[in-house]
Amino acid sequence: MTALYKLIERVKKDDEKAVEELLQRLSPKVKSTAQAACASEREDIKQELNVKIVQAAKKFSFEYTPGFWETVLKEGQQKQ
Repeated sequence: MTALYKLIERVKKDDEKAVEELLQRLSPKVKSTAQAACASEREDIKQELNVKIVQAAKKFSFEYTPGFWETVLKEGQQKQ
């Protein structure tokens, strides 16, 4: 967890090597997600996912991460 935290902090500081490392770490998940699409769209989907990952990492805040019960209660309210 600490390594991922530090990696995201570096991504937020526009460290290109950190961006590459983050995308490399998440590449198996990106590839498996893209496999669900038709072959002609897979490469576009991978690129879009990579862009979204970097955007999310740059916005992510470790200062406010909802706890377990906060998440459960929020889901319960959304279902009602």
